[in-house]
Amino acid sequence: MDVTVSSSVSEAYELALVLRDGTTKVASTKQTLSFSTASPFKVQLPVTNPRKWTAEDPKLYKLHLSLISPSGHTFQTITQNIGFRTVELKNGLITVNGSPILLRGANRHDHHPKHGRAVPSEFLKQDLLLMKMHNINALRTSHYPSQPLLYDLADELGLWVMDEADLE
Repeated sequence: MDVTVSSSVSEAYELALVLRDGTTKVASTKQTLSFSTASPFKVQLPVTNPRKWTAEDPKLYKLHLSLISPSGHTFQTITQNIGFRTVELKNGLITVNGSPILLRGANRHDHHPKHGRAVPSEFLKQDLLLMKMHNINALRTSHYPSQPLLYDLADELGLWVMDEADLE
């Protein structure tokens, strides 16, 4: 797995990367990588035979990136969900991990009956769960990108998301 890191630090720091599966099991680790550059750089994190993400089995890993100061103090930790999959177009079909998929989708507009465009996170989650219960596996945002939580929940629940391209 390739990780691109951007930082604005100008002194020497260490970067610790740990990839965990859904449990506490460590899938890969790269503990000490020293750097002192403000420009983006790439780090390779070896991952052997990961479980693949699909809409039916949305397997996610958690990548923990920790910035450690020269004195050993953890300055900042960022956690990001990571999924492994291969999406290809084969013989006119969209395939995921080599298997063709069928998109059953709906348009989704950010709107709440009381709060308007300020959609509470629990309402958003219930909306996506309702879609999954009715065998919807894809959604298209309407008019603008949605709040970041929507994309995180879609990854967790197994939904394909298409931002509106406004090409109608």
